[in-house]
Amino acid sequence: MNNQQLNRAAKDTKRDIEKVTKTLNKLIKKFDEKEIKKLLRPAAEILAKAAQANVNSSEKVHYKYTEGGQKTEYRPGNLKKSIKVLALRKTNSLFVGPALNKRSGGGVFGKGKRVDGWYAHFQEYGTINMPTPRNLGFMRRAYIANKNKIIGEIFKQVKNKVKEYERENSK
Repeated sequence: MNNQQLNRAAKDTKRDIEKVTKTLNKLIKKFDEKEIKKLLRPAAEILAKAAQANVNSSEKVHYKYTEGGQKTEYRPGNLKKSIKVLALRKTNSLFVGPALNKRSGGGVFGKGKRVDGWYAHFQEYGTINMPTPRNLGFMRRAYIANKNKIIGEIFKQVKNKVKEYERENSK
């Protein structure tokens, strides 16, 4: 190859790199907050289902009393029902964990759609009277057992989004 051919090849390569960079920048702009949450949701659902499967439900009803003497009842299965994919407003990430009751007050949880997983950390990490079991808590076991599946799902969703973008822009 002579110098002229090398210069032409270099210019072509530079033009191709600029074209790819421009396309990637357009693609990145397409991934807004909503789109990122949409991509992450299927992977988060895998973790949520695995965590729900790992929760040990009590057979009996438990009670919590406030300082004002208000009684709160927690039915069996409340914690399992409370584990959800949580899309918080101030971040573009999704969180998987127990949904907490936003309103203070007593009542019955675990019956119907009303749930409150405020005590999940006791089951995950243990207490002074109930040490953490050697087999870890329900969330950590779910993540460890499904880590590769979760990462694979994220890659699959991103790959599908890139292919969709290619189809839209190849016309």
